[in-house]
Amino acid sequence: MAGLSLTAVWDDTLAFIRRESALLLPLAFATFGLGTLAFAFIVPDHPPGTRVEPGPWLIWGLPALLLMMIGNIAISRIALRSGVSVADVLRDAIRLMPRAIGIGLLMAAGITATLLVVGVIAMLLKFDQRSSTILLATAMVPIFAWIGIRLAVLWPTLADRELSVVDTLKQTLALTRGNALRIAGLIFINFALYIFLSAVIELAGGSVLIILARLIQAPDLAPVLVAILMAAFSSIYAAFWSIFLARLYVQLSASRSGT
Repeated sequence: MAGLSLTAVWDDTLAFIRRESALLLPLAFATFGLGTLAFAFIVPDHPPGTRVEPGPWLIWGLPALLLMMIGNIAISRIALRSGVSVADVLRDAIRLMPRAIGIGLLMAAGITATLLVVGVIAMLLKFDQRSSTILLATAMVPIFAWIGIRLAVLWPTLADRELSVVDTLKQTLALTRGNALRIAGLIFINFALYIFLSAVIELAGGSVLIILARLIQAPDLAPVLVAILMAAFSSIYAAFWSIFLARLYVQLSASRSGT
């Protein structure tokens, strides 16, 4: 089995973005950007550092989530198919959405079942709220980490192979087998880089926008401008990460086939 070259993945990603930026940016803004912006406006106001309580507002988050799923599949499709247009990949992504939703529902069912089991255990052991929260975190953090690592190339696999829900999951798990540590490292670096860049852009760009809003005597406009700025950044970064995972998928596929 040929080795996995993360340097090659990085080089392929940068080369592709430079070559196809005219296609990527409009698609990223229309999917990731709109989805992120929608979430920013539907989440109820809450004091900084506090948890947002679940409620009916989550229903309005579903269209935003679907937009982001379409973005993941469409951008993966661009990275894996040569000579395609934005219209082509959007049609393909929408066609694959029933399978994408099925995958999401299957994973949600598994997570819900785990939550129920943990809840029953906490109830049988008569844990208080704090102990139950600790037990829940102890059970769920490894599960979410496993999902993030082993299903890292889920959307490129679906976009390229167009398999059924179960077969897509099986193929994704087969591709990432034996590479969990390297993928975990990539995800950690990606998360840290995103947090750092978000903080820098929000601090620098957000400050400029707040000053601008005050200069035009429209201070209420500042949060809207900052939300748009952060949605634009998030969409660009999400497009980069989607391309990176698509090129990683290519490397993993070649590694598995021994080419």
